[in-house]
Amino acid sequence: MPLLSLPNELLVAIFENPQFPPHFLCILALSCRRLHFLALPIYFARKGMPLPSKSAIITLQEDERDMLAALNMALFLTSMEDMTLIFPHPSCVSIYPLLPHLRRVRRFISRFSALGRITLQLDTQTSVCNLVGDDGALRAWSCALCDLLNAVVERCTDLTVEYGYFTRSYILVARTPKGIRRIVKALRKLIKPRDPFSGASWEFRRSPEQGRASVHRTIRASSARNLTALHIQSGALVLPPCLAWTLSLFSSNSITTLSICNISLERRLWNPVLTLIAKAAPSLTNVTLSGLEYITDVEILGFCARIPRLTTLEIGLNEETRGFPTNCAKGPFPQFNHLEHLKAPANFILYLLRPQPCFPKLQSLSVWFHGPRDIRTIAARLVAIGDAMQARRISPLLSVSVLLLFNDLHLDLDAMVKLPHEYKKALGLVGGLDLVVWPSTVAQVASWINMFPSAKQITISTRFEVDMEMLFRELAKNISAPRTASINGTIRTLECIT
Repeated sequence: MPLLSLPNELLVAIFENPQFPPHFLCILALSCRRLHFLALPIYFARKGMPLPSKSAIITLQEDERDMLAALNMALFLTSMEDMTLIFPHPSCVSIYPLLPHLRRVRRFISRFSALGRITLQLDTQTSVCNLVGDDGALRAWSCALCDLLNAVVERCTDLTVEYGYFTRSYILVARTPKGIRRIVKALRKLIKPRDPFSGASWEFRRSPEQGRASVHRTIRASSARNLTALHIQSGALVLPPCLAWTLSLFSSNSITTLSICNISLERRLWNPVLTLIAKAAPSLTNVTLSGLEYITDVEILGFCARIPRLTTLEIGLNEETRGFPTNCAKGPFPQFNHLEHLKAPANFILYLLRPQPCFPKLQSLSVWFHGPRDIRTIAARLVAIGDAMQARRISPLLSVSVLLLFNDLHLDLDAMVKLPHEYKKALGLVGGLDLVVWPSTVAQVASWINMFPSAKQITISTRFEVDMEMLFRELAKNISAPRTASINGTIRTLECIT
């Protein structure tokens, strides 16, 4: 009996049978329109992608026999809300194997008129290979990457670029003395436009050992009218030549949210890079800096001070030297006249609370604890923060963000009994908790949370199997007022039970 003579219901039952080879579904999808709309959705579902228009994670393969090929043939796919594209590591000696993948993805992206959130994983997470060096390779790679990025930003609203450094083809050098510099500057103005990669005492120059071409001069971002959020987690976008693309992207003035996370640069590079970004993007309102290595408190605060319209600022765990967090002891005091939401380590918050007055519009203040996070240390910092808030007559919603391990919970519950009254009073100031919890019992987690009696907004992410119903019940016991709790994304409004 011919396959097409069967009714759709029977065809679906056949295609969904685990014994039916998945690659046959792709072959059938190319045979005719009817089988295309029957077989291909089943293929996606069997590959863990039941609704590709909603969410798709695509791992590119060297032989191009991957989900991108299947998605590219889907006639019914007209939009995608959330897409992650994972590129293979090209090699440790050449960038050229990566270029066909960049072009494939660009062609796929170009078929859509509008997209939602896009994540590009350009390389493996641990790779620090510098594959691009000579002029030819640098020009080919930067053009292919920026063509892809331009296709993305013309269509999406939220872009994340992760991993990959690829090149150290530019070096940072000190500028010439002032008198000589004026003469050189005047001469340069006559023969070529001003280089965007320069400051008062420094400039990026092409590494003479790798080539002479100023590739960055030919790179420019497309207009990104719909793009509002840019998340940079790749060194490639904060170093020349692709830094030129990043800087020009902000000229559209549509981007209000910027996060720079999980990047390691040489110590002396952060100040020039952040100076250029702040100059290009003064209209940012939401900024996150986290997971940055070899960055100082002066550089972090200097960057924030150059962005006058900030309404939301998050400073995560950064490292001044490997293994040692960036602690705030010096630096400028940004005005923060518009700041409404601040999340930062306790030492940053205490430093920023020194000026008086400060934070005239602050609505929420989240204290992020890393390193020593026992309940006594947390309470001591909250006492100091509470005193500073009272002295400056500000009363934002105070919350605590902390990673909890089993030993932390056990020791904290024992220590709570011996805490001074002043410390317990400080715990009562906390209105919100944001917790990442590793293996613990439900009773211990609930007991630890209940040390903060005024916490009305609780967010919990667990790293173990948890009985959510039991935890919700424990969190609702003997509370004085309703509280909202979220456990691994499940949200409940809890009323008191006895």
